[in-house]
Amino acid sequence: MNKKEREKKTQIFAIVILIVFVTVTFLSVLIR
Repeated sequence: MNKKEREKKTQIFAIVILIVFVTVTFLSVLIR
């Protein structure tokens, strides 16, 4: 039961990191 919850949390965490990474890259390009 706990394994599925942990997998979901890891997926959400990965998506959040991806969004942050894309946002930072986009801002860096904009500042240039």
